[in-house]
Amino acid sequence: YLGVKEPFAGLMTQGMVCHRTFRDGATGRWLFPSDVVEAPDGTATNAKTGAPVTIGRSEKMSKSKGNVVDPESTLETYGADTARLFMLSDSPPENDLDWTDAGIEGAWRYANRLWRMVTEPGIELAAPGTPAPALSAAAEKLHRAVHRTVAAVADDLERFHFNKAVARIRELNRLDTQLFCWPWGHFCDDAEAELRQAGFAGAFTLERWVNAR
Repeated sequence: YLGVKEPFAGLMTQGMVCHRTFRDGATGRWLFPSDVVEAPDGTATNAKTGAPVTIGRSEKMSKSKGNVVDPESTLETYGADTARLFMLSDSPPENDLDWTDAGIEGAWRYANRLWRMVTEPGIELAAPGTPAPALSAAAEKLHRAVHRTVAAVADDLERFHFNKAVARIRELNRLDTQLFCWPWGHFCDDAEAELRQAGFAGAFTLERWVNAR
């Protein structure tokens, strides 16, 4: 039971999830993406028969056209957090989302890079409760950037601008790739809490932060 009163004060209509279509050149039948082998030159063939395949435009996923992706295979290969990160970062929720293997793999690489920043920091992390050291000019710049990012991400979440929130976090990572490797962990506290609350990669974030500490 949900204690939500109607009518709602506002309603957001989400965009469709889209994927390219594939049609068998010999039979004209629609094919599932998993039944198609794509070559580097942009051509495609039927994985079962070797027949040429016509690649159509990206359309909303439909069983009748076969342009659907089994979520179970994505979850087993990349995990739920990677799929969630990709979907939230690709486009605003009111726009259509183009589901691509490249997009999923990009989110996977980014998640792994963050994981390595904690598990392979290159320096020993300070113990919890360690007093904060004096900040250098570079550290002060990073400190301010963290707090600006936290404030901006919080505002983005209120406005349902999830893709902007993820982009800001990535920008912060690019500013200083040692954000999660700093000997003093205070810089990371607010940003990490914001990531967890955002739900972009909740299980992943919680596990790696607990391990880092």
